[in-house]
Amino acid sequence: MHIILNPKKVVYFIAKIIAVLFVANLGCVLITFISGHDYFFGLIPLFDFNSEQNVPTLLSSLLILLCSCLLAIIAFMEKKQSKRDYKYWGGLSLIFLFLSIDEFASIHELLTSPLHNALGTTGVLYYAWVIPYGLITLVIAFLYIRFLFRLPEKFRVLCVMSGFIYVAGAIGLELLGGYYFDIYRHEDVIFKLIASFEEIFEMGGMLLFLYAIMGYIDSHHKDLSIRISSSSI
Repeated sequence: MHIILNPKKVVYFIAKIIAVLFVANLGCVLITFISGHDYFFGLIPLFDFNSEQNVPTLLSSLLILLCSCLLAIIAFMEKKQSKRDYKYWGGLSLIFLFLSIDEFASIHELLTSPLHNALGTTGVLYYAWVIPYGLITLVIAFLYIRFLFRLPEKFRVLCVMSGFIYVAGAIGLELLGGYYFDIYRHEDVIFKLIASFEEIFEMGGMLLFLYAIMGYIDSHHKDLSIRISSSSI
């Protein structure tokens, strides 16, 4: 008997986990709002989307790492088949590996205070790390534009959609959160909701990208299809 793990089933499974964590996060926000406490036997820091190095952060980091590994596999297979775009896939794998490490270790957060103090950023640029990361994002988009248009239309559309959703959360909602915090100087319920949807956009964008690259593997490298097989006598 052979059971094929197809992209839709894998993505649906991860999406359910994300949904459970999102509900748990909203519960944490509600408890904080009602009680005024942000600990609650350690559960709030554990599931709060606005906290670091907790369950949601671990899931997000592993999701990005999974994408990085699949991209590396695609790069290896494309190189093996002497296809010219293998370097682009390999480059994406390295980018996603850095994003995975950054997600869990919060490297970008280390840039906020030095850049904020040096540049005196306010408003939407209060969290000043968005400046270098935004510029890097534009450079990567420019470098990959030709590669993107060489992809089959289906995967190109999915990649563009996933990238837009991810950047809208990671940078777009971060700009909104910075603007809000710069005005009120307090992480209230509205701020936490902004941070919550920021994380959901990031996870959703990455999940859609995972679906895209799994679909690409299934269409162009069928020998890499993930199978769990068992046999009985």
